[in-house]
Amino acid sequence: MNRFGCRVLCLLVFAAVLAPAAVAEEAPPKTKRNSIGVGAFFHSPGDPLDDGAGFGVQYTRSLTRLLLRAELASVSLDEDGQAGDFDFLLLSVGALWPVSPDSWRVRLAVGGGIDYVDGDASGETVEPPPIDIRNTVEIDTEVGFHADFEAALPIGSAWELYGRVRYLAATLDAERRFIVSGVPGSSPVDVELELDGPQLTIGAAFRF
Repeated sequence: MNRFGCRVLCLLVFAAVLAPAAVAEEAPPKTKRNSIGVGAFFHSPGDPLDDGAGFGVQYTRSLTRLLLRAELASVSLDEDGQAGDFDFLLLSVGALWPVSPDSWRVRLAVGGGIDYVDGDASGETVEPPPIDIRNTVEIDTEVGFHADFEAALPIGSAWELYGRVRYLAATLDAERRFIVSGVPGSSPVDVELELDGPQLTIGAAFRF
């Protein structure tokens, strides 16, 4: 199984582990503040990466007014002017503070957190003959930060739809090496992959 496949498996395991807790105990609708959700998002990073889409799962735990959240997400991004793409796995931990009155049906919240970001280059640039140039990249794991604004709308007693605007700040160091056919190996070149940028998520969550 390739690295991206392992990440998809991690997402499924993450959801499977949390799912029993979601159905373990039925609570009155007004006290259903905990949730498990899935969402799809659009991410617009900095150079040299192009815009891309991803998906993730999240678990939210209510502590009085404060909402604690853990999220696991995966996104694939192309590099501008290069063939192949990069796969990123993001493990986020943070908190949200509701700012809307309890009388409102829509819940508005602001918050932030930290992100553990791991990257993998899943493709190579291969030039056509007679020149064969392979572009390989090794990516270091980094820690980033994010700020959130979220709106959630209850649907019935057990579900909610949510939309979130996030700004992610994370820059990953990497080493690029160009391998030319018939030429001795070249020295690696240090590069930076900037994930800094806005992220727009739309999803649904089961409340319990």
